[in-house]
Amino acid sequence: MTDQLLPPAPAEPPAVPPEPGTAVSGVETVSGSDGAPAAAPRTAPRERRGLRAAVRWGLAVVLCAGLAGGSAAYITSLHRADVPGLSTKSDGRWDYPELSLPALRAGEPKPGDRANRAGTHFADPRDLLIPAPAGAKPDKALPGGIVPVDRYLAEYGKEDRAKLRDGLDVTGLRQVTARGWTMPDGTHARVYLLRFPGAGYAGSFLGENIAGSPARPTVEPLGSSLSERDPGWEPFPSAYGAGSGFAYVEQAPFGARQVRYGYLRMGDTIAFVITDHAGRAPAVPFRQTLILQGQLLA
Repeated sequence: MTDQLLPPAPAEPPAVPPEPGTAVSGVETVSGSDGAPAAAPRTAPRERRGLRAAVRWGLAVVLCAGLAGGSAAYITSLHRADVPGLSTKSDGRWDYPELSLPALRAGEPKPGDRANRAGTHFADPRDLLIPAPAGAKPDKALPGGIVPVDRYLAEYGKEDRAKLRDGLDVTGLRQVTARGWTMPDGTHARVYLLRFPGAGYAGSFLGENIAGSPARPTVEPLGSSLSERDPGWEPFPSAYGAGSGFAYVEQAPFGARQVRYGYLRMGDTIAFVITDHAGRAPAVPFRQTLILQGQLLA
């Protein structure tokens, strides 16, 4: 028998395809279950967390900036008193309308002008009366016009009225105008303007019959006793521009209602301002009224 010829042995073993996931020449191949190359590798978990955090912080910054801008616009649109923490507590002043001096005709000087030696007010006295503040209930007996002399004298005790009337007659009182009102807190206010023939007559009546000195008055209004100079008035006389002025406050023990009152003289006119209130009469609105009335007379 002839020997059966066998095929020659291969010089090298046949190449075997690498198993999926094994490295070839230093490069890792990733195949799918069917042997096809898979998609690109996914981002590492740590990188994904950092990206999400960055996005969240960015959104937070944008949101805060929007809120801050909106809040700033809202705050700036508010009145100071409407902003919590910035509101200014009222000191008790009354809300008067905007005041303005009545217009004078050409050639008519003001009472304080050097050429006007008599200190004459050429404006209508009714236009020189301070208006009532907001919220006031008008006093029907003092509507803001001319009133009888007896209405003015009724502000004083019966024992003083005869002497005051004599003083008014001697100094030639021409006219009395008055306005009164009551505020929501119960403060009753009255303002009288007494007009004389000239500054000398007005000064004489005030000095001899009413306010003998700034410390103590010669005569007190009805319902007031033990009046003394109002110490809080001292900083204000220069603010109203009148020729002279005195302010008094009833000292304790006072009755059911405390009285505050004051006098101003500018030229031929004397202003008498009086307020009273159950318990203690507020000082701030009284002084405010006295100052504003004086400015209208200047």
